[in-house]
Amino acid sequence: MARWSALFITRKPVYERLANLVVDVRQGSVSELGHRLEVALRDYAAAKQEVEN
Repeated sequence: MARWSALFITRKPVYERLANLVVDVRQGSVSELGHRLEVALRDYAAAKQEVEN
């Protein structure tokens, strides 16, 4: 587990820089996290649509 944690800490900035969106899932019920993800995806799609038009 320590090896995975070290690898993740090293790669996290790269993952976040390349990600289209980042959703914090450290707290909340499955339902709340699902809603948070749904909102983030909807907002991302709307912003992408604005750029394309």
